[in-house]
Amino acid sequence: MPVTFESETDTAEFRRSRWKEWNGRFRDDVRSFFCGEQGVVTRFSDRILGSPEMYAHKQRGIEQSVNFVTCHDGFTLNDLVSYDQKHNEANLEGNRDGSNDNRSWNCGVEGPTQDPAVECLRNRQVKNFLAVTMLSLVCR
Repeated sequence: MPVTFESETDTAEFRRSRWKEWNGRFRDDVRSFFCGEQGVVTRFSDRILGSPEMYAHKQRGIEQSVNFVTCHDGFTLNDLVSYDQKHNEANLEGNRDGSNDNRSWNCGVEGPTQDPAVECLRNRQVKNFLAVTMLSLVCR
């Protein structure tokens, strides 16, 4: 059901409410940081602090940011550390569905592997993603 505002007061009150918003920039910048993208450190640190350039103004607060690295409509956390490219061939969509901008890193091998060094690195990356997401909740 759409939200309808009858006045500026209603709009301001809605913004101050407990309404939360998925922070896609958190997802993108954290993924970029762990992929080793150049020039992302400032954005990464801003995301950990609750994305204040997006949320810390008089009508919004950083607590309204829902920080996440993966969700229901994209790569799983395991996919994020196992694939550089999406592989949706099995659903017969010709690999056209889903985003091509996954900002993922396969840790040296595309897809499943028995290499213990690659598996160790992938496990460490998963822990890094989880730790940064939890840390971003504490820093608010």
